[in-house]
Amino acid sequence: MPQTIYSNIEAKARLKNSLKKVSDIVKSSYGPGGRKSILDRAEASNPLITNDGFTILGNLKFEDPVDNLVQRILLNAANETNINVGDGTTTTVILAAELSIKMLELVEKGHDPLELYSFLDRMLITVKKELKKNSKKISTKKQIADLAYISCRDKKLANKIADFCMALGKDGQRLLETNFNSQIETEIIDDGVILECDVVDAMFLTNQSNLTTEVEDCTILLSNKEIKNWQEFEPALKYTGNLGKKTLIILCYDISGSALQACKTNFENADSTIKIIPLKAPYAFEKQTTLLNDVAALTGGKLTDNTKGEALENLKFTSLGYAEKLVINPYRTIIYKGKKDLDKIKERLDQVNTLIKDLSFSKDLEFLFERKKYLTSRVGTFKVGAATKVEASEIYTRVEDALRNIEAAWSKGIIKGGGYALKDIVNKLYPQPHFLNTEGYEKKLSISEFEYSLYNSLIEPLKLIAKLNGIDQNTAIEAIGYDFRKKIAIDMYKAGITDSLLAVDISLETAFSIAKSLIFTENLILN
Repeated sequence: MPQTIYSNIEAKARLKNSLKKVSDIVKSSYGPGGRKSILDRAEASNPLITNDGFTILGNLKFEDPVDNLVQRILLNAANETNINVGDGTTTTVILAAELSIKMLELVEKGHDPLELYSFLDRMLITVKKELKKNSKKISTKKQIADLAYISCRDKKLANKIADFCMALGKDGQRLLETNFNSQIETEIIDDGVILECDVVDAMFLTNQSNLTTEVEDCTILLSNKEIKNWQEFEPALKYTGNLGKKTLIILCYDISGSALQACKTNFENADSTIKIIPLKAPYAFEKQTTLLNDVAALTGGKLTDNTKGEALENLKFTSLGYAEKLVINPYRTIIYKGKKDLDKIKERLDQVNTLIKDLSFSKDLEFLFERKKYLTSRVGTFKVGAATKVEASEIYTRVEDALRNIEAAWSKGIIKGGGYALKDIVNKLYPQPHFLNTEGYEKKLSISEFEYSLYNSLIEPLKLIAKLNGIDQNTAIEAIGYDFRKKIAIDMYKAGITDSLLAVDISLETAFSIAKSLIFTENLILN
């Protein structure tokens, strides 16, 4: 296959042009004056109307291969924000593109990429530390409704979301679904847990119209091994019968061989007195063992731990868990009213809370927050309906962003929105914000070119919002806060115009990461 190769100055120039071109399309959705895009999705029957930067970016395709390359690079950055927060993906794209362009310009001027790399590393730590200092915790319904409104742009919907979140509590598990009617409805389950586990085979889903199975009054076998022989769960089957239960749920690492075949044969046999449904437990290795022990506490059972040499053939009667009801779909199971061991649950919750205090944000901390939700045993369902599927999918996207943004704010706090949190940091690090509005670099201001480029990048989100809303950039930058809809200077916290700290943290991390990678670019090799 023939290749096109761009090197040195031309490679950097094409990268900069594509970064600007791709980010400019996404920028149109930014802030209170942001506009929506209609996406024609060939794989879906309905077009999607959205102002979500990540969704827009993911649907872009270009004739120029460099544009497509940059689209994938920026999508990778936005994906991190989307996974962890949901909202703030447009901010990620703006920061990543702007910072990368300015750093590439410095390399073109002759600056050493290694020096730039070290500078960016140091400044990321500084900026994040300052953001954390300026953050605030959230607790009231108004704060939650304000945060929801930033994501969903609908006061009535934002209040509905806030009511739902307050009723569920910050440690409850949230489930977002499409409603079968045109209404928006919510439901709170006071004793339930959602497990992200896979059903082993679709044949175990009895309702093929919506791919679910509901079972009641069942026992639960917990194992962190792959079960291959049906004799291994024979004692559990016997105990289930002695208890007078009709269903045995097997939650394990995996199931195969004669064990899986026995489950299938049993399930298909109309005369079977006890049905067996195997499920693959979430995670693997140590995390899976930890999670299964949490489930044991929630259902009154005991994990048969393969890592300790415990065998299923030696299963004791008391090792089986119990639940009043399970709702199973291909990727998720909801356990209702398990036979809780309250002492064990308290003990495990205390351990989780202690570990959370000792860790900064990381993948391990994410897992701890997930465990806390399991052990809290509260589930809330938010069902989105509308007159048409097009409208329902658009509302669904906005609610999803709002719920995830609220969860992020609950865990890490909030900061000023509209780019003002980053502007405040610029003011502190270099207290002459008017300098950022001048053309070119001026040595007399005693600031390095590195700092000049970084600070201009950090101020870009605020300048962009001002531009999209027809506000003079100097006016916006000199204010302590600004309501771009009402066109007045305000206190951002009092007005409820805020972002989650986590969203901006991740946007900065990914933007700096992309910029650090691109400054070493010497060649673009394209098929």
